[in-house]
Amino acid sequence: MPNTSRMNWIFPSENQTPYFDAIEAFYGQQDAAAYAAREDRHIILRGGGTVSFVTAGGTLSWTDDFEMLAAVTGFKWRIPASSIQLLDGEIAWVELVRAPSNNLVVVLQKGNQIPSSDTAHILGVRVGARVYFFNGSSVIQGSPVTDIGAGGGGGGGSALEILDEGTSQTAGATSIDFVGSGVTASAAGSAVTVTVGVGGGVPQMTGNTRVQVVDDTLLNAEIKLGGFQFNPSLFSGSTMVLGGLVTLTDAGGVAPALDLRLYDMGTTLVPQAGDLRASRLFSIPGSLRFEQTILVPSATPTTPGSSPDDGTMYDVARIYEVRALLTGDAGDLAEIDWAGIQGV
Repeated sequence: MPNTSRMNWIFPSENQTPYFDAIEAFYGQQDAAAYAAREDRHIILRGGGTVSFVTAGGTLSWTDDFEMLAAVTGFKWRIPASSIQLLDGEIAWVELVRAPSNNLVVVLQKGNQIPSSDTAHILGVRVGARVYFFNGSSVIQGSPVTDIGAGGGGGGGSALEILDEGTSQTAGATSIDFVGSGVTASAAGSAVTVTVGVGGGVPQMTGNTRVQVVDDTLLNAEIKLGGFQFNPSLFSGSTMVLGGLVTLTDAGGVAPALDLRLYDMGTTLVPQAGDLRASRLFSIPGSLRFEQTILVPSATPTTPGSSPDDGTMYDVARIYEVRALLTGDAGDLAEIDWAGIQGV
């Protein structure tokens, strides 16, 4: 007897006599296929405990039974807690006993395709770093889910990949925490706005500046290295310092020393003569050294205008100057690679 090309159903051949057996087989196969389609529409997937996936090795694991509820009869097919290795593109599937009359255990199988039969049913398929389940749930590398049937189990593709300068940190983020004094985030419904402070970075004031004692007239004479506007409230680092990279050369006699100084010159509209807020002394000659003094922004810094030299400063935009004072004997030299405010 002939068969259909796709479903392989038997049907009577032309002028077959008798044809009852063939037509009975044909209708029986139609009934089985139609019932399988009806049952498939009403299968509910749930459970699995903690479901996780590891891309390396392709291990999909679950700590409790998967349950596939045959809603038409009210009984379950059960996949016991276990694990399975899936290559990219491979399908996990089970062979079902249709119209179950009691709860049954089924065995999970895998392959690049499933049999074209009324009893084969897909559980899920691996695509890259994610496994998609037939109910629309999914699980991704690094983001285990609990109960694959509860709340979408991974969001069915809504997870977010987080990158740091182009390097992936996770491909399954479910939340982001914005931190740092220069970073703020706000939400209006599903729209999120992130504001990253700019302009409060690291003003490095000088490069390769040479300060040299030529004769006694230069002793105790401040030299301006540079000026800039700075707003500490926009600074996103953990700590701010007045710092510099300096090399002292001793020509003999009194040892050289360089005093690096930070002056508050006021606001753009209201300049002032100069208020010494912080300083740092360099006193060891012979090699390149980094020295620093911690700065403390505040709405009420120590007595503005009194040059307290204690590291306190306003936490709003102000104009600053960096100056240097070299002491020592004639021939002493200070080479300043850079000096200014830095985050550490």
